[in-house]
Amino acid sequence: GNLGAVIAGFAFYNPIDHPLTPFKVHAGYVMFWALLSPIYYWPEHGGMFCSPAAVQAEAKTEAKAEVAEGDKEGKVGEVPITAI
Repeated sequence: GNLGAVIAGFAFYNPIDHPLTPFKVHAGYVMFWALLSPIYYWPEHGGMFCSPAAVQAEAKTEAKAEVAEGDKEGKVGEVPITAI
């Protein structure tokens, strides 16, 4: 948060005497954390390229239920067997 920004400002940027080097250090810091963002994953929220584990489990359960329901009604997917 805000306290972390103040501490980082004094710890990393204050001791650097060159006028542009603190900006380069900050750019490297930002790029480091930005490049790590694709690997973040939370089971309840998911990640950047995959859905949450709970949603995947629900989708599999719903798909199995639809297949079982279609079998009871004599259908393959949405097409009645009699029409084939």
